[in-house]
Amino acid sequence: MDVQNFEESVWRAICQQCADISIQGSGQSETMFARKLYNEINTHLHHVAHSHHAQALTIAKEFGYLNASELKADDDWNSDHGYCQHGIGMGYCPAGCDYDM
Repeated sequence: MDVQNFEESVWRAICQQCADISIQGSGQSETMFARKLYNEINTHLHHVAHSHHAQALTIAKEFGYLNASELKADDDWNSDHGYCQHGIGMGYCPAGCDYDM
């Protein structure tokens, strides 16, 4: 797929590959998965013509993609409900987030 041609089947395969990569090392945290997927998809989105971005992002959402405002809302929800930046309950995050508070 090049910037001029959008092939849905190719984009779906890319999204699946991005999701597979993003689940690795996420610790089963939806927050970590979403952030990794956001970065993976956006890296590939640069190879899609702007006129096809809406279609590409609609497909990416099927794989769990969240846009920047949705990620911010997730951050806010986590903060308001006692979860760290990784989406893990305070006292349980292996990165020690609860010690930063």
